[in-house]
Amino acid sequence: MSDAAIPGLVVKVVEPDAGANPAHRTYVYLHGAGANEDDLLGLSHYIDPNARHIALRAPISYGDGWCWYPLSWDGTRIQVDQTVAPHSRDRIAHQLVDVLTALNVDRDRVTIIGFSQGAAMALVTAMTHPGLASEIVLLSGLRVPLMLDEIPADVALPRTLIHHGIQDSVVPISEGRALRDWCLKQNPENVTYGEYEIGHTITQETLADVIAWLAARPE
Repeated sequence: MSDAAIPGLVVKVVEPDAGANPAHRTYVYLHGAGANEDDLLGLSHYIDPNARHIALRAPISYGDGWCWYPLSWDGTRIQVDQTVAPHSRDRIAHQLVDVLTALNVDRDRVTIIGFSQGAAMALVTAMTHPGLASEIVLLSGLRVPLMLDEIPADVALPRTLIHHGIQDSVVPISEGRALRDWCLKQNPENVTYGEYEIGHTITQETLADVIAWLAARPE
């Protein structure tokens, strides 16, 4: 395991115990607001202990953790600072290009997994930098409309899994459904969507479904 401070973002890389090789997949994790680069790494052993796992820390201090862009609550829904979000998107992409190149990673074997705010960033990063990842997992995610509106309709959507909790009080289920609908317009054949009777979290059930979806990828 190693930490690398590369301008603006902290990157944590976890290599498989037996060492990485080109046949292994690489999973990239983008955490939610108020968390850090360790937040989703706990999933790595369950998802694939033989893969390389890379987690990025968001650049903006937020509570006890970090966020990708400022946000606020207006009493009914989350308000996104859409002027800052594109800068984080580009920093994620540039950072990943540098790290993946340095590690000699095959981009066809890269999966980006994002939770909440990190899911929003996973989608826009993959869509504005085609070829960066072959698949994305969006958990309890929300939209950043300004960035989504910039993406042409003919940009290919990677293989995509979307999960959302019906009881989510942080990012309402309406956001998950809107995210699903946007992805379906881009490429309906590449989208898998699931709703669960849960809140703003990842459970054993949802994790098991993520793992099953990953295992079912065409190789």
